[in-house]
Amino acid sequence: MISLPAITPGNRLAALGLGYLLFCLCYLGSHALSYARANYLPLTALDALIPAWPASLWLYLSQFLLLPLAFMLERDSLRLSRAYYAMLAATLISCTIFLAWPTTVGQEMRAISGWTQQAWHWFYQLDVAGNCFPSLHVSLASLAAWLLAGRGGVWRLLAPGWAALIMLSVLTTRQHRLVDVLGGLCVAALCLRLADTKPRLAC
Repeated sequence: MISLPAITPGNRLAALGLGYLLFCLCYLGSHALSYARANYLPLTALDALIPAWPASLWLYLSQFLLLPLAFMLERDSLRLSRAYYAMLAATLISCTIFLAWPTTVGQEMRAISGWTQQAWHWFYQLDVAGNCFPSLHVSLASLAAWLLAGRGGVWRLLAPGWAALIMLSVLTTRQHRLVDVLGGLCVAALCLRLADTKPRLAC
């Protein structure tokens, strides 16, 4: 049994800041250590059935709105804590896999013109190309959707739908393969199970 500090409406901003810092350290650190020997994941026949769509980058990037929105709207400390520690666990597990078995799909998408072209330019300047399996983008979107859907009402449908569009966008932007999406979903499910925090949290 592990005693963990509870994530509450009062400390969630600080927790989110710390979480993003740990994410950056783990994600960028694993890339720096492993990218030189990354294994290329080819586009399979199933992947090729999904059309490339450069403009779906905006859906891909919307995860960076989904995640903080889910945390800022939730008021229940147990659900906040469970989602938070599940996300931390997903990050640690995924980055361990990135180190042990680094994978890449390369940087192969380009938009023709306009704001989307500029967005792709900046995205490739900031993103890394060697942390593909499992898709941490999918894991975190899934966990954020679980938290947001728990509010009920319109969020019960809107949150999963939003997450599903994000999952589709990792394929239509050619940032991931189907196997990465499946891996990301499995990691999210495992970590949500591990972070069943009700008997463990120290308030």
